Amino acid sequence: MHMKAWYAVLIGIFFIVLYGIMIGMPPSAFRAIVMYAFGLIAPLFLRSHDKLTSMAVAAACLAVAEPLLMYDAGVQLSFLAVLGIVVLYPTFLDIHKHHMKVADGVWVSLAVTYMTLPIIMKSYYEIPMYSLAVNVCVLPFIPLLLGLGLGVIILGPCLPVFATLFAEVIHIVLTFYEKFLSLVARLPGSSYITGAPANERIWIFYIVLVSLIWFVLKIKRRLLIRSLASENAYAEGRQREYVCEQKKIRNRMRCIRCVQAAVMLILFILLLVPERFDDRITFLDVGQGDGFCVELGQEVFMIDGGSTSRENIGNYILLPFLKHQGISEVDGWFLTHPDKDHTSGFEELCLNETMGGISVDTLYIPAVLENEFRNIVRLAEQKEIEVVLLKAGDILQTEKGQWRVLSPSEQVLYEDENAASLVLYLQSDEWDGLFMGDAGTSAEENIAEMGIKDILLLKVGHHGSSINANSEHFIHSMNPQLAVISCGENNVYGHPHKEVLERLETNGSRIWITAADGALTVTFDKKIRMSGP
Repeated sequence: MHMKAWYAVLIGIFFIVLYGIMIGMPPSAFRAIVMYAFGLIAPLFLRSHDKLTSMAVAAACLAVAEPLLMYDAGVQLSFLAVLGIVVLYPTFLDIHKHHMKVADGVWVSLAVTYMTLPIIMKSYYEIPMYSLAVNVCVLPFIPLLLGLGLGVIILGPCLPVFATLFAEVIHIVLTFYEKFLSLVARLPGSSYITGAPANERIWIFYIVLVSLIWFVLKIKRRLLIRSLASENAYAEGRQREYVCEQKKIRNRMRCIRCVQAAVMLILFILLLVPERFDDRITFLDVGQGDGFCVELGQEVFMIDGGSTSRENIGNYILLPFLKHQGISEVDGWFLTHPDKDHTSGFEELCLNETMGGISVDTLYIPAVLENEFRNIVRLAEQKEIEVVLLKAGDILQTEKGQWRVLSPSEQVLYEDENAASLVLYLQSDEWDGLFMGDAGTSAEENIAEMGIKDILLLKVGHHGSSINANSEHFIHSMNPQLAVISCGENNVYGHPHKEVLERLETNGSRIWITAADGALTVTFDKKIRMSGP
C-alpha cells in the first residue's frame, strides 16, 4: 500500500511538471508545482504540509536560477498573494475555525489584496477600488473552470463532442469575465491613483504586518487552549465557569480584532501619505521633444509633452509618470506651440477615453497660434478642458508664485511657429525658472531688455539649437545656474549644438541633457536637490 502511494505521488508530480513545461514554466507555475509536490510528499513521511516552507523552497530555487526574477512585479505578486492566504487570512478567522463559509471569499480576497497592496502601488501607481467585490463575483467560477478544463483534457481524445461542449462553457464564462471587468473599469472611481510609495515605507509596512500577524496568531493560539480547557470544565459540570471564561475569550478576541484593524489601517495610510516637498520640477526624457512637470505645492502644471522620435509617449511616458507621482489632476497644461515634438503626448491622452484617469483643468496656448491649435482645442473641449489664450504680459497667479508670459506678443508678426512659442517665466518665493519653448533670438532680445537676469533655471530653447536661438548675449544675460536641454539621442538635427554647450560652459552653468543624462528632477525644499533616473 505504501508503494502504491509513492507511485500515485510520482505520477501526479510527473504530470503537473509536464503541464508546467507545456505552458513555459512561468515563475508562478513553478511556485505552484513546488508547493503541490510538497503537499503530496509530506503525508508519505507522516508530516503536515507546511506551506511557508514549500514557498521558501520555491523562492530559493527561483533566486538561484534567475536572481533578477525576484525583482519582477509578477513574481512578487504571485508569492505575496499566496502568503496572504497562508498567514494573513487565518488571522481573520475565529479561534475554533480553520475556514469560513459564507464570507470566505470576501476574507480571502481581502487578505490577498492587502498583502499585495504595496507592490501593486509600487508597480502600477494605482489601486482598484472594486477589487474585493469583483473577486467575490469571480472566485465562485474558478472550480467550475478548472473542472471543465480537466474534462476537456480527459474527454478530448475519446469523447470530442463532450469536450467541445465543455470548451464552449469555458468560453462563455471567460467572455463574461471580460465584459464584466470591462464594465467595472468604466465605473466612476474604479481606480485610485496613489503614486509609488518609497521603498522605506514598503519595508516598514511588511515588517510591521509580519509582526502583527505573529502577535495575533500567538494570542489566538493561547485563547484556543483556554477555550478547550473551559470545555473540559463544562463537561465536569462547571457551567458557570465555562460561560464566564468564554465571555472573557470573546471580549479578548474583539480587542485583538480592533487592534489588528487599527494597525492595518495605519499601515495603509502610511503608504498613501505623499512625500513632502515645497516645489518640484521634472524634465522628462521624451526623446526628440519637450515634456516637463512643475509641482508648486498642491498645484500641478505641465509644459508641452511631445516627441518625434518616440511613439505613444502619452500612454507610455506622460501617463505613467503622472501616476507614479500620485498626480490625478493637472491644474494647467501649457503647449508652447503646435509642433508634434511638443504636443503629441497631450493629443494621445485626449484620444484616450478616460485620459487614463487623469483630469486636466485648463489648457493654455499662445493666442497668436490659435488657428494652428484648432484640432487640439477641439479635443480639449470634448474632454471639457477649459482653453485659455495667452499673450505677452499675462500673469497667472498661483498659491506659491506666478507665471509671467513673456512671449509671444499680439503686436508682432512672427516668421514661423517656433518664433511664436510661449515663453514662460516662473517666479516662486525662493527660485525662478525660464522656459523658452522653441523661441528664437527675437524673443531672447525682448526678454533681456525686460531686465530678467541671473536666473536659477533655464530650459534651453529649441532643444539646444544655435540656429537663430540661444545667442551668447542671451545666455550671458540670463546667467543660469542650471541649464536643461531636452532632445533625443543621435537626433538628425545635431541637438544640442556645440556652440550652445560652449556658451553655457563658459558661463559656468551646470548642464543637463536628457539624451545623455535621462530625466531630471529638481526638488526645492530647504535646499535644492537634483536627482536623475
